[in-house]
This record gives sequence, structure tokens and C-alpha cells, in this order.
Amino acid sequence: MKNNTLSDNMKGIIYVVVSTIGFSVIPILAKIGFHSGSNSTTMLFYRFLIATIIFLVYMCFKKQNILLTNKKLYLPFILSSIAYGTQCLLFFSAFKYISPSIGELIYYIYPIFVTISAFFFLGEPIHIRKIICILLSIIGCGFILLSPWDHIQLKGIFMVIMASIMSTIYITMNKKVLSHIDSLTVTAYVSFGCSIYYLIYGTSTHTLELSINLKTFICILVLAFWSTIMGLFAFLKGLSLIGASKASIISLIEPLMTVLLSFIIFSTTLTINQIIGGILIILSIYLFEKKSSNQKSSKQT
Repeated sequence: MKNNTLSDNMKGIIYVVVSTIGFSVIPILAKIGFHSGSNSTTMLFYRFLIATIIFLVYMCFKKQNILLTNKKLYLPFILSSIAYGTQCLLFFSAFKYISPSIGELIYYIYPIFVTISAFFFLGEPIHIRKIICILLSIIGCGFILLSPWDHIQLKGIFMVIMASIMSTIYITMNKKVLSHIDSLTVTAYVSFGCSIYYLIYGTSTHTLELSINLKTFICILVLAFWSTIMGLFAFLKGLSLIGASKASIISLIEPLMTVLLSFIIFSTTLTINQIIGGILIILSIYLFEKKSSNQKSSKQT
């Protein structure tokens, strides 16, 4: 019995590591897509369109009900799609102005925004340790912003921070309204909503390009299959085996993977200030998630 538990734990860790690798390549693929002449709207539209088709085919194959039984949930899904769609658009667009390394590190402060949002809208308490984590994240961002301005453009930083806030809105909304719905159904509907969102946005702003080159198409396929479908599946599978707290802590390797890949592919390096800032941000999230993990363990015992 003990060996089986260890086996499940190891499998869960592997699944989460695979998911973080999948998510960590998103900034890299965005940068490659921009270099090949594409734009955020086009890449995101095709990414979520392909993901939606695959999700719906899978649900039909599993004979799951595609239509929602509770009609009141359609409005939250529309709002979730707008929030998540805007978050992805801001996050993608930021890499026109900053490196994947910097963007990923700053974006990773979103759990802090979630904590503040949960305090005001969900009534969850903020303890002194959480306040320390928030301060560490702010100081970490400050160190990154102290870097020479020829390495960082303020517009890109602003986009990443706004993407973190939009991600907070999306997560808080799901916690409050959609937590009782199957995660596969949630993802399928949000993916469909995002593809419609980018179709409308791209058409109205004339940024949606129907014809794409081979290099961009490969990037989009990797985004759809590896970063969206496989990344999400692996994370949810790992989540079911090792729990949310441990999965969140392991996910901290995501920004580190992005930094490593950015160095290998684009030869981008971090300054001393950026390294210190990144360490402080990752440390703050680690302490935050570790505290959550300890609280859940004490409740279970």
C-alpha cells in the first residue's frame, strides 16, 4: 500500500512538471511567432479554435453532455472568456516589448493578486505571512524595474501586470461560480468563448490574419496541443494525485524553465537586479504556497 502511494505521488510530480514545461514555452512561442511576422490575435485565435475542436470531439467521444443544464451559467462563462481572453492577449502582446524571462517572472506575482481579491470578494483572511509574501513580491518587481531601461520597456511591464490582474479576475470568478462544474467542460467552454472573442476583436481591429506561414502554424500547433491541451491535462492529472498545494509549489519551476529556454533560444540573460528580483518573487510565492499547504495538512490531521 505504501509503495502504491509513493508511486502515485511520483506520477503526480511528473505530470505537474510536464505541465509546467508546457506552460513555460508560451512566451517563447509568442516571441517566435512575432519574429515570423504574426501577431497576438491571430496566434491566440487559432490556438483556442484548435483546442476547442479537440475538446468538443473528446467530449462527444466520451458521450459527455456538451450543453449546460443550468442556463444561468452561460453569463459567467461569457465573462470568464472575456477575462481570460484579455489576459492572454495582454500576456502575449507584452513579449513584443520585453523578454520572455522578465515577463514570466513578473506575471508570476498573480497569486498575490488572487489573495487580495479573495480577501475583498470571497472573505478569505490575510495573515501576516501572506502580507510578508506580498511585500517580497513588490520588492522583487522593484528590483527588476531597477534594471537599465535599454533592457526593459515600461509598456511590456504594464501589460504583464494587467495580465496578472485579469488572471485574478478569471480565477476568482471561477472559484465563486464555476467550482462545481467539471474542469473539462469549463476549459472547453472558455476555449470556445476565447476563440469567439478573438474573432470579434480581430475582425473589428483588422488584426486577424486568416493566412499564416508555416513557422507560425507550427508555433500555433505547439501552443494548442502542448501548451493548452497536454499542459492542462497533465496539470489536472497531477492535481488529482498530489493535491493543489504541492502542485502549486512544483509549478514554481515554470518561470525558471522560461528563463532557461529564453537563454538557449534567444541568448537573453538576466542582470543582477533581475536575478535578485526573480529570486524574491519565486521565494514569496513559495512561502505563500507552503503556508497554504501547511494549513491544509493541519486541517486534515
